[in-house]
Amino acid sequence: MSQRKCTVAVAAISACASVVVYEILRRLASWATGDEQEEKTTDVCESDALPELGKSLRDREYSLVENLHPLNNGSYGGVPQRVLKAQKRMMDERESNPEMWCRFRRQDMYKDAVKNVAEFVCAKPENLVLVENVTTATNSIVKSFKFSAGDQILVTNHTYGAVLKTLKFVTNLNQDVSTVSVEIPIQTTAKEIIDLHTRALDENPRIKIAMLDHIASFSALLLPIKELIEICHSRGVIVAIDGAHAPGQLPLRLEELGADFYYGNLHKWLYSPRGCALFYVHPKHQSWIRTAISSHHTFDQDLQDRFHYIGTRDAIPYFTAKHAIHYHYYLGGLERITAYNSLLVQWAAEMLAKAWNTTWVDRDEELRAPFMRLVLLPPSPKLALYEANKDLIYEILKKHSVAVAVSNDGEDRFVRISAQVYNYKEEYYFLRDAVIDVLDIKN
Repeated sequence: MSQRKCTVAVAAISACASVVVYEILRRLASWATGDEQEEKTTDVCESDALPELGKSLRDREYSLVENLHPLNNGSYGGVPQRVLKAQKRMMDERESNPEMWCRFRRQDMYKDAVKNVAEFVCAKPENLVLVENVTTATNSIVKSFKFSAGDQILVTNHTYGAVLKTLKFVTNLNQDVSTVSVEIPIQTTAKEIIDLHTRALDENPRIKIAMLDHIASFSALLLPIKELIEICHSRGVIVAIDGAHAPGQLPLRLEELGADFYYGNLHKWLYSPRGCALFYVHPKHQSWIRTAISSHHTFDQDLQDRFHYIGTRDAIPYFTAKHAIHYHYYLGGLERITAYNSLLVQWAAEMLAKAWNTTWVDRDEELRAPFMRLVLLPPSPKLALYEANKDLIYEILKKHSVAVAVSNDGEDRFVRISAQVYNYKEEYYFLRDAVIDVLDIKN
């Protein structure tokens, strides 16, 4: 070998050695600061190609048992395997060095997760925290607010049960505080909703907080919250929006929306593990809002410092939020997801109503939750056997492996169907046949 070639070879070896040494040092430094663990969990989406939605996505990406037909994504969501793997990796990393993880890494990871979620919902990170679910956020608000005798809280007949129970707790402790309920018909219009709220506010000037739904859980009603926020604020009423079903189903721009509080689950429609919700707090309320459970940092000055550590609860679902958001975009983003889910759920609602000789709750487009519909159950003497909705849910699930929500409005009982990216048409035929069998419907 010539001297020149030897020199080049030695230089190449030296360069390679330098790279190796640099990489070793970089990884050691990363390990010491915790960045290496973060690096391992970022590559959850390996391909830029848009995946096919429906059954093939379910078979590739989800852990659902083969014979289950999950048509109730609106309750518990669905976590793709790649997000579960990121969660599991973080759990393993935590258990490999609990002291480092819990005492020195957790707060930085929390703030990083908040930044990712804040960007997704167009909010400033300093106005956002992450909590377990919307019920936790509700508790933070109403248990932090200083009510006076005679104060009132506005709700509706569509308000979620856990929220009503929370308010009952508050009014039991403060017996001079009460709730005012706006009764919204299941079949309604935006004008009617606005008029009903306006009347309630004008007739009850002691209303201090309005607890409003973005999408009502039992009825899949999409409320005109922008207008409702305006009429509440014009009367000096604080507005707290329960957006449990919104992240991943609706576009959100929280700073522009103008609500005093906004909270939404990430596990329902945004693919995160259960136990992760965003909680937006307008700056003018940050001085008095506290954690639902008093803990080490409840009285800290900074909002995120206050919420980042509530004892030893598992915060890893928060840290997976960026992987869930990444997966949302991997599927094509909200526009593509909406195109698939909304067409599927609308077809299913019409098919079921026709098969059962009933109706689906047809509202103006602006009042429809994009991925959910209500379909009236067919009349049957057997409905009386299932006095509680959960009993009918259980019978359909146990006997036919179909998961669906059941709700009622007076004497009318409905199934609330959901459509998510892993659902496909054939599954709704199983629901059709399951209801016909369980209720013994004769054609």
